[in-house]
Amino acid sequence: MLKSLLLVSSVFVSGMVSAQTISLEYQGFYNHLKKANKGNFNLIEIAFSVPNRPACQITKGTISTESKQLPLTYTKAQRLYIPYDDKLKHDRALINLDIKGEAKDCSIAVQVQTRANTTHYTGEQLAEIEQQMAQLLKQMQGFPIRYFSDDIKGLTFRFAAPVTIYQNQQQLKQSQLQLSQQQIADLTQLDFSDAPMQIVPWVK
Repeated sequence: MLKSLLLVSSVFVSGMVSAQTISLEYQGFYNHLKKANKGNFNLIEIAFSVPNRPACQITKGTISTESKQLPLTYTKAQRLYIPYDDKLKHDRALINLDIKGEAKDCSIAVQVQTRANTTHYTGEQLAEIEQQMAQLLKQMQGFPIRYFSDDIKGLTFRFAAPVTIYQNQQQLKQSQLQLSQQQIADLTQLDFSDAPMQIVPWVK
């Protein structure tokens, strides 16, 4: 597992797991979202997901309180769109996931990543993204966020398929790119034939 991913099943210790359903306290998600929403992090976000593998497929997602039940939005890639809502926290809401497979073999991960991606970046833009990620991860350090204990080495760019990358007058084709802090500092501009699927911290 990449160090930028955090298994949060250990965070929600009061969550209950049954054969086909996972129910987790909304408060645990809220606490992570609060750090991102209260800080000056306009370029990055926190994304929750369930591993997209045959033994762990989401068939339904809901948010429930004692008085109501709401649908939970998720993607084919099993990213969960958890709302940031003070009332859900106050009402002690639960995040419920119906799983096709063995629920005990599933986990939930949180990823710090960019909000939106494009085909063109300057070195200054990437430096600001890296700085915001470093600040947010620093706020999230400490038990049980042990995967965030190392400093950021730079940024990782992930693509759905190999793309052409134009970096300081050099050209290459690949499906992933990693840039160190020094490479970002030396960068004039960075262009892609297709926008990255994901930009995440490169952790040592």
